[in-house]
Amino acid sequence: MSELVSIKIDDIPIQVPKGTNIIEAAKLIGIEIPHYCYHPDLSIAGNCRMCQVELKGAPKLVIACNTFATDGMEIFTHRSSQRVAETQAANLEFILKNHPLDCTICDQSGHCKLQDYYFEYSRKGSRLLETKVKKKKAFQIGKHIILDAERCILCSRCVRFLDEVTKTSELAIINRGDKSEIDVYPGRQVNNPFSAVIIDLCPVGALTYSDWRFNSRIWFTKTTDTICVGCSKNCSVKVHERDGKFITIKARYNKEVNKEWLCDEGRFGFERFRQKNFFPQSYSYSTHLKNFKDAVISGDRITLVLSAFLTFEDIAAFKLLAEKFNNVTIYGLKIERSLSNLEQILIKPDYSPNWKTFEKLGIKIQKSLEINEDPGKIGLIGLTSFEVSFLKVDGRFDFIFTSDYSLNRFAANLIPTKNVYEKSGHFINSDGIVQEIRPIFYSYFKSEAEILLEQFQLNLELKDSITSVYGI
Repeated sequence: MSELVSIKIDDIPIQVPKGTNIIEAAKLIGIEIPHYCYHPDLSIAGNCRMCQVELKGAPKLVIACNTFATDGMEIFTHRSSQRVAETQAANLEFILKNHPLDCTICDQSGHCKLQDYYFEYSRKGSRLLETKVKKKKAFQIGKHIILDAERCILCSRCVRFLDEVTKTSELAIINRGDKSEIDVYPGRQVNNPFSAVIIDLCPVGALTYSDWRFNSRIWFTKTTDTICVGCSKNCSVKVHERDGKFITIKARYNKEVNKEWLCDEGRFGFERFRQKNFFPQSYSYSTHLKNFKDAVISGDRITLVLSAFLTFEDIAAFKLLAEKFNNVTIYGLKIERSLSNLEQILIKPDYSPNWKTFEKLGIKIQKSLEINEDPGKIGLIGLTSFEVSFLKVDGRFDFIFTSDYSLNRFAANLIPTKNVYEKSGHFINSDGIVQEIRPIFYSYFKSEAEILLEQFQLNLELKDSITSVYGI
């Protein structure tokens, strides 16, 4: 354990690990020190100067991002130091000097740190009489990325991410003085598998999504904190949805899972997993559900292959079913793929976001729908059309639980359930970290767990004990 040191921030005593920078130390007591260039998972640049604080005994203000806690240190932020508050306001005025007044058409409006900090720390009118410096606008630097150099405040987060994390180094800061700007190297584009991360990292509107340009104002959207199910990394994401459409998908900071990174495949691939082929309103599935229940209760041999797009609760419910009825055998389905070295920075080599739950619950995992022994009647549980594109699906199966009506062609009995992004539940990622998935869209149908608990009166206490074992 790191050595603890005692410091004071705005006369509030606190103990922090020695070497913690002042921005992070202040967070621990609920004090936000404004900053642009600093990011906890990138190198420290110290070039925006917004995080200046007063350090007792120091002859001038210091930057909090590159000042580290030592025993007895006393720091004063904008909350207790007029000198700091005036410096931050002046610094922000300087940053805004050449910034274009185009908030009304900027995609970042509503979640822009320039706007936030202006209202929190400045609110000064512009004193600029000269014409603002003009730079390139709406310039495509990658498949997903639009650069507006006039809005850039040169925090260099994007440059450092491409240098330090992906190590692809497509961007640099060119020219000097007020002519300095971010630009792409000649003959190159920012098209690596994590290219759109730099849009998330941009604290202003200099980098925006070409895919979601001018979709909607962020305050008109419904925001959901959930996870990406593109692979078993289960990256934490923030989904902005309006009128049934994805407006923007951003990484949500989670130091244990994905930091603030998100691959392009996951970010722009959410459409792969949303509900498309809806069940017609006239569809009656009560007979199909009864057939499944009768087959289980009658003692017929049944083999159920569970999709890894099921929640922990769904999978646990089927494990309880197999424990209650000896004629039921369950397997977990895991679809694997190969990845480049660059993709392996974050992406996992599978298309099975919750396969770790199979392992945790002792469910045998297989990589195809082929059952070696006599399977009896076969059911595919939670099957998605996305999985079908990777599997050899021949003939008809006795039972399919799915949210996709198009799979009717493979099923003797098709039972509708919630889509993965219509559910509440938990996923265990490949590193064993438990996270909650929250619904983005509404469904009239039930989840697989809800169906089983209703139809077979499974022991809820057993289910609760299973979830408690894994800290859910």
